[in-house]
Amino acid sequence: MSSRRSPMLILCVTTLAFLVCFVVWMMFGVLGIELRTVA
Repeated sequence: MSSRRSPMLILCVTTLAFLVCFVVWMMFGVLGIELRTVA
């Protein structure tokens, strides 16, 4: 792996990981509100 491509790869991987965590967090937030109203 070239040293020029490495920072871009790290940026893409960390951005993807952040997006996955954000989506999971939003899903738990929405489901938590619905579960609280049902229970």
